[in-house]
This record gives sequence, C-alpha cells and structure tokens, in this order.
Amino acid sequence: MFRKFLLFIVVLQTFLLGCEFAAVEKVCIPLAGSCQEDNPRSRLLCNEYGSGWIQSDCPTGTFCSLGKCTTRGDLTVTTTALPAGMNYEPYEADLQAAGGIPPFGWKLMEGELPRGLILTADGIISGTTEEAGEWSLTFMVTDSTLPPSYTTASFNLSVGISPMTMDAEYTYSYMGQSINILPVLIPYIDYSASLGVKGGLPPHEWSYEEPPAMLSTFITYWGLPDGLTMDESGVISGSVTDTSGANQVQIPGTTTTLTGYFLYMGVIDSQDPPESLLGVFLIPTLPL
Repeated sequence: MFRKFLLFIVVLQTFLLGCEFAAVEKVCIPLAGSCQEDNPRSRLLCNEYGSGWIQSDCPTGTFCSLGKCTTRGDLTVTTTALPAGMNYEPYEADLQAAGGIPPFGWKLMEGELPRGLILTADGIISGTTEEAGEWSLTFMVTDSTLPPSYTTASFNLSVGISPMTMDAEYTYSYMGQSINILPVLIPYIDYSASLGVKGGLPPHEWSYEEPPAMLSTFITYWGLPDGLTMDESGVISGSVTDTSGANQVQIPGTTTTLTGYFLYMGVIDSQDPPESLLGVFLIPTLPL
C-alpha cells in the first residue's frame, strides 16, 4: 500500500512539472460593454474574466449607448467649457456629445455669438471677431434616433483684447520702422484705402503725428497729396491729377526704391485709458 502511495506521488509530481501555467491577461473590464459604429444595435461585451470580448448585440427595439442597451438616447454633452479667445485672432472650439446615435446636430438656443464667429451643424465654432467681452450661450444637441433625443448645455465664451499692431498686406523695414504699404495711387483714378490696425478695442481713431527727426532727414515730405482726404476712422479717399511731389526713398541694402506719399500716423482704441500706436504708411504712386 505504501509503495502505491509513493508511486502516486511520483506520477503526480511528474504531471505537475510537465504542465505550463500562464496568467490570464486582462484586456477589458469584466462585463463592460462597447458600442460598435457599424450598427446601432451592435455591441461587444467583456467576459467575466476580462480576458476577451464576445459579441452581445442589443435586442430589437433597443440600441447601444455608452456600452449599454437602452431605449433612450442617454445623450450628454461632454464639453465642459469653451476655450477663451482673443479678438482679431482666429478662434475655434469643437462641441462634443456622447450617447445616443450619431451623427449629432447642434444649434444655438440662447444668446448670440460675437460678430464674425459661426456655429456649424456638427458643433464647430469658428471665425475671427473684432469684439471683446463675455457671452452667455446655450446650445442644444440632437441625435439621429426617431424621434431624436436632445439635451442642452450652457457655457460662457470669453474673448480678450489682443495688443494693437499695424495691419498691411505688404511692409518694408526702414531705419527700424515698418513701412505699411497701401494700395497704389494712380492719377485721375478715384482712390480709396483704409489704414489697417489689428487688436485693441474698436472703434479706433486715427490722427496725424509728428514724425521722428531721423526719419524726416530721409523722408522730406509727409502728408497726403492735394485731392485726397482722410477721416478719423482711417479711410482715405479722393483723386489726384499730379504726383510730382511724391518722395523717393531707397531701402538700405536693397535695390528697392519706394516712391509715393508717406504718412506718420497715430491710432488709439476705445479702452479707458486707450491703447495707442504709431506707424508709417506709404501710398505708392505711378507717375505719368
């Protein structure tokens, strides 16, 4: 009897030594669900050991939402806040929702977006605004169920005031100054141009200023030619018949010569106290 017991022990040890044990690797949370995009009812369910997924579609008349089978949308807005923006700078925010059946549709229910910003149906807020301040906004999102589920969410949109800078399509650097180039002035042709500035709080107000003495050493004549006028908003208009009084200035280190009428301008915004900025503008000419 004892020999049989020893033989059993030897056989058992041999069997155990020949076996390989491997820990079960968990790939998911046990019994958690995951909705699939290909079908509203399609769902994967994690097995009780967390070692793999099994197909477990929702019954007819229900659909998968947030990993569970439901007859309701369970639609929620997952966006928690709108990013702050700055005026005169591009802005973009993406409203997000979860639950229900996509695609989702978004609509502004209360409040107004700053001028220059728009909301698309897929929840993208984008654009550039010159306004600054705080806006209270309420959005509604709907899903694609029939009838659709919906929910609302309210956010504050904050747009700050960006620093003022001169704004022109073309600029040249001359003696440490940026010369902002305006549209070309052609004799006998009606002329219209606007001095450009970005940032600050609109409206802006423009005025003629005394140019630095060093600049005046090289640019001998400042101001508009006869026939052109400018208002406080920086709009220049009129027509000229003679451009013989235009300056010619050579840009150091280049072969570029600037010909036209130079303006040394100041601009202030509507803050209290206002922000101010000085800059050089050139109305280039095409002499006859």
